[in-house]
Parts: sequence; C-alpha cells; structure tokens
Amino acid sequence: MPHKELVIQYLDEIDIFADKIGAVNTIKQFDDGTLKGYNTDFYGAKKALEKAEIKGKEVLMIGAGGAAKAVGFAVKKLGGVLAIANRTYDRAKELSETLNAKAIPWEEVNNSSAYLMVNATSVGMKNPNEMIVKEDFIRKFDFIMDIVIYPAETKLLRIAKEFGKEIIPGTLMCVYQAAEQFKIYTDIEVPKKVIENTLKSLNK
Repeated sequence: MPHKELVIQYLDEIDIFADKIGAVNTIKQFDDGTLKGYNTDFYGAKKALEKAEIKGKEVLMIGAGGAAKAVGFAVKKLGGVLAIANRTYDRAKELSETLNAKAIPWEEVNNSSAYLMVNATSVGMKNPNEMIVKEDFIRKFDFIMDIVIYPAETKLLRIAKEFGKEIIPGTLMCVYQAAEQFKIYTDIEVPKKVIENTLKSLNK
C-alpha cells in the first residue's frame, strides 16, 4: 500500500504503534469527523510470530522497507534479539538504529545464523522460483517466516519444510492484520473459527 507514511500528516490522531513505526495502513473516521490512523501490519506480524516463542532468541530479518519495519517492531515487542540485513546497508543501518537492533552487511549474511529468519522483502512474489537466500542457508535456522502472501507457499517456505524447519507463512500475518482492521472498523472481534477457516482456504 503506497503513501503509508505521507498520509499521517492528514490525520487527526494515530495510535501508539503507528506512531512508533511511522506508517499507517488503516484509517477510521469517527462520528465527529476526526480521522485516526492505525498500523495493523504490526499486529498481524506480532500474532504470527507468537507461534515461534522468540523471547530471548536471535532473529535475522532480511529487508528494511515499510513492512520490515512493522515486523521488526513486532520482534522487539516479543523480546526477540533482532539483526537486520538488507542489500542496501544504509537502510539496514537506519532501521537497526530505530529498533535498537544489529545491522549486518549483505556480503556477511551467509556467515549469520539465528533461531528464526524472516524474509521481509517481496522476493518470491513476482517470481515464485526466486528465494532471497540460497537453499543451504535455510539449514541454519529453526523457524522460517516469509511475509509474501502470493503464493501462499513460497519456494522459501517449501524448501524450509523439506528441511524439516517450522514455518510461518505470510498468510498468517495477512489474516491477523485483516481481522484487526475489521475490529477497528466494527468494534467486533473476529471469531477464532473464522480466522482458522480463512487460513485453511488460503493455504490450500
């Protein structure tokens, strides 16, 4: 979604996490006409990451864009020890300073290992035969997360499963953030069964 950062100047209020992340993907207009912005990417990432129980554990995130920022905040919120790698080192460094994380130069990524690796880039979406890392690199991690949602099972996740790794698909983050958007707009909690059925249909 474009203009997640630029739109903030036109809002009357933003919630605490949208403020920290510096990006909004959901806007609600109240009865008095005021506009409030939220970042449900953060909520979706946090809910998805809870599966991995990352408190006190090392997390390598590849990517430093808007979505990566939300995921990074979620990692930190859950107590993960975050390191960020990006093909443009300056962007990794900038985000690492915001999140109080470690920045890793791209040429040193292959020397890294962690409990969880997150692909927070769009690699694997336009070309389903692409991966952000080489196959053998996946063996260094217990969990692999990919924020790409189309296809639901990216090559990264497929190879990770073949290696016996636990996976966190992008569809999990997507559905949880959508459920949070629904709650913001309607003040109604999405039933757990609806979330489960939606995930099943997306992951077929």
